This record gives sequence, C-alpha cells and structure tokens, in this order.
Amino acid sequence: DSMVDDTRRAKENESMRQKYVDDLKNKMDDERRRLESQLREFEGEMRQERRLREEAEVREHRLLEDAKRRQDDNKARRVKETEARGKFETERKRLNEALKMTEDISGKLREVEPRLAQVHTDLY
Repeated sequence: DSMVDDTRRAKENESMRQKYVDDLKNKMDDERRRLESQLREFEGEMRQERRLREEAEVREHRLLEDAKRRQDDNKARRVKETEARGKFETERKRLNEALKMTEDISGKLREVEPRLAQVHTDLY
C-alpha cells in the first residue's frame, strides 16, 4: 500500500515537475517571441531612421550646393557691376572731355569768326 502511494506520489510529482517545465518552456517561448517581435520593430525603426537621415543629408547637400551657387552668382554679378561702372565712368569722362573740347573749339571759332568776317569784308 505504501509502495503504491509512493509510486502514485512519485508520478504526481513527476507530472507536476513536467507541467512546471512545460509552463516554463511556454513562458520562455512567449518571451522569446515577444523579444523577437520587439527586435523586428526596432530594426524597422532603425531602417526608417537611417532612410530619413540619408534623405535629410541629401536635402542638406542640395541646399549647400544651391547656397554656394547663389553666392558664386552674386559674386560674379558684383564683379560685372563693378566692371560696368568702370566702363560707364570711363565713357562719361571721355564724353565730358569731348564736350570740353567742343566748347573750346566753339570758343576759338567765336574768337576767329569776327576776324574772318573782317578778312572777308576786306577781300570782297
């Protein structure tokens, strides 16, 4: 009788131990699946973050190129404006000199004109 009880208790203990081991395995499997799912989500988020960062770097590079191009264009425009101002000033000076020469010639002609008129009168 005691041996039957011992055997029954041993079977119950073995059954409880096996149930405990199975429960523990199930919990470990559930935890593994949960962690794997979290890892996949994290990896997806990392890929998304990397993609966004790469897109931002491309945008930043384009903006820097645009800013450099505008800066170069502005510099070239300033150089051209300076050259144009220089040419304008040179032409203005030449025009003023020509105007002064014209005034000088007109003055000389006014001085000579009465004498020429006298010479003409004397001759004719």
